[in-house]
Amino acid sequence: MEEELRLVEDYIETGRFEKALELLERLMQEDPNEKVLNLRAYLYYCVGDHEHALEDYTRIVKQDDTNGDAWYYMSQMAITGNEYNKAKTYIEKALACDPENEDYISNYIGIEQILGNLEHVVELCSRILATTPGSYFALNAKGIALMYRGDPEGAVTCFSNATRENPMDFLSWSNLGIAYSKMNQIEKAGQALQKSLTLNPNYPDAYGHMAYLIFQKGNTEKAFEFVDYAIELDPNNAEAYKTRALMNNALGEKGKAKEDLLTAREMSFDKHFISEVEELLDHLN
Repeated sequence: MEEELRLVEDYIETGRFEKALELLERLMQEDPNEKVLNLRAYLYYCVGDHEHALEDYTRIVKQDDTNGDAWYYMSQMAITGNEYNKAKTYIEKALACDPENEDYISNYIGIEQILGNLEHVVELCSRILATTPGSYFALNAKGIALMYRGDPEGAVTCFSNATRENPMDFLSWSNLGIAYSKMNQIEKAGQALQKSLTLNPNYPDAYGHMAYLIFQKGNTEKAFEFVDYAIELDPNNAEAYKTRALMNNALGEKGKAKEDLLTAREMSFDKHFISEVEELLDHLN
């Protein structure tokens, strides 16, 4: 059995999923133990068969509710289905099994960001940073939460630390540019966003935010080129639609602004972003 399980793991690692599943089904007939069931559940998860993966993981946690990884993957699948409250319940059960697991905490942070529980996001990020001060994931997540809470100075500190930890991380540079723009430090914002685009010339968020800086400087044509390109790169970029709406509204194009805001609201699951968009829609109306 152990030799066959190692062979299954080898099949999964090398992407030979059909062979892995074929062998697992045979092993399930011979001895449906927890290790075999875990491997089959994970295999279903890897190939995107979430229906069968969820069936197996549900069976696993009924047998052993201390299996943190089972709860973790159930949470991941709930996120894929945009069931964030259910995902939160599952990840809390995973953390009850292993409170210091950074993968679990990171998953929890993403869920709480979507649900708008910003104080808890800051707390969870601080837990990671207490043991891993250089975690640029936690630094970025904490910075974003601080920005939403109206603390761009604190956000700048987080994002600056993230760029020092990883100078090649275009996401941190982009976030730093956004934080500077919220402090109305336009030159610093432009420099940080340009650094992000130098590192990744196809990063849509940086184009979208750079567009608004260009618009503020009076170059309307170039600003629309940038924001349109951001949407071309990522047609589901809610932030870029909101930026274009702000630009159109400033030009008196209320109809175009409203259309983009409605699109932005439809595309986002982030509670605070949606609140911002609805406030803008109320102002337009």
